[in-house]
Amino acid sequence: MSFPKRGEIEVSILIELDAMGGEAKTDDIYPRVAKHFPQITAEELTQRFGIGEKKWTNLVRWVKLGLSQNGDVVSSSKGVWRMLTRTGFL
Repeated sequence: MSFPKRGEIEVSILIELDAMGGEAKTDDIYPRVAKHFPQITAEELTQRFGIGEKKWTNLVRWVKLGLSQNGDVVSSSKGVWRMLTRTGFL
């Protein structure tokens, strides 16, 4: 199985941030976004690059970086993501 496409993850991140009041700790985001993709197995969610970072976490962080570059999400403080505009998203 392959992981979801970037656009699918972007939407899921924004939905979850909106549901959490527009701001959330990164560790809370990863499992909530994963729930949007029931086809991802528990094993896939824990796969790592060698002994390093989990592949799922890395993918979600890269997608969040794209949202940051688009001006949709910022890191408001260490380990916290915040949506810049919530109005009209959903």
